[in-house]
Amino acid sequence: MSQSGTGKSKELKITTKQVISPTIIKDDERKAKLMHVIKTYGEMSEKGLNMLVKELKDKGFDLGYQFIVIGDKVNSQQLRDDVMSLTYLGYLEVDPKSKKIKISSQGEEALSTLNLNQDMLNKMKELVNGIKSNISLKESEDDLRGKIMKRR
Repeated sequence: MSQSGTGKSKELKITTKQVISPTIIKDDERKAKLMHVIKTYGEMSEKGLNMLVKELKDKGFDLGYQFIVIGDKVNSQQLRDDVMSLTYLGYLEVDPKSKKIKISSQGEEALSTLNLNQDMLNKMKELVNGIKSNISLKESEDDLRGKIMKRR
């Protein structure tokens, strides 16, 4: 009872991921800068983080992420991967209820051991604080829309 020709085959899709270790923050300046951005801003959603990093890039502070913009939606797979890596290492935390990303105490400890350019950090803090109100407003609108949709 052979089913030659009518059987279905299943393909195994293999994707490779780089192995990450806690020392990656010392080797990868992009992740270190990202953690500083999150620390400066405070708690935010992943969508807000995408908007913030894109705004920083538009204002001349490029963290090295590529973005896809469709309408008013901003997305970066590289940014999502870095957030996942940093969360896995315990440097970032995600609030299970609000889904907001924030830096953990372990992440703050790791940042304190790094020697990044102070002028660059001051410029980044200045830009983040200038953009913060706009991003907060957009996040609040999204939260409100989400609550209204859940009631229906």
